Amino acid sequence: MDFLKQLLQSGKIDQETFEALKKLFEGKQKALEEWEAKYKELEAKYQETHKSYEEVLKSKENFESELKSIDEKLAKAKEEGKKELIAELEAQKKEKEELLAKLQNVEAEARTLKIENALKNALGAYEVLSPDVVAAALRVKLDLVDGEVKFQDGKSVEEGVKAFFEAHPELLKAKGAPGSGAGAGGTGGGEPKTLTEKHLMLAKQKGLV
Repeated sequence: MDFLKQLLQSGKIDQETFEALKKLFEGKQKALEEWEAKYKELEAKYQETHKSYEEVLKSKENFESELKSIDEKLAKAKEEGKKELIAELEAQKKEKEELLAKLQNVEAEARTLKIENALKNALGAYEVLSPDVVAAALRVKLDLVDGEVKFQDGKSVEEGVKAFFEAHPELLKAKGAPGSGAGAGGTGGGEPKTLTEKHLMLAKQKGLV
């Protein structure tokens, strides 16, 4: 903004141009601030999800270790014929197994959420014709490796999504095409639907859905 004031004061731009550039600058600044706020929100959600997943994994490991210890004690108690201790250890084992089963469900849900978040963030950089269809096609190719979401071929989420659209550009909105926001005229309200159906058909032919 100071740079624009200097241009105005030096006579390099007039007041009307200054006001127009000022308005444009303020709009860009607002958009940047909104993007930064959205990024911070997504980052916070990712960190929360990552933390939750790590905590679940740690708890699961603890339960598995406790179960192993109970099994060892149970085997020894059976060798020694200690009926009361056997009954007590079997009750503990059953309780731990039930809790572990619940924890495994939580782990699966946390894993799914982490994959969904990573995929959603990566797809957010593209104008996709049918986001749900594309997400479904990509989701089955993703996995969690050492706590990080990756494609099965080892690519990061961003790299894999980029490669996917390079191979299937027909799944992206074409600039200037109806339905992309460019406002082509004379086609009425039916053309975007026709384009979507066309791209869905191509996706099915390529075995993506």
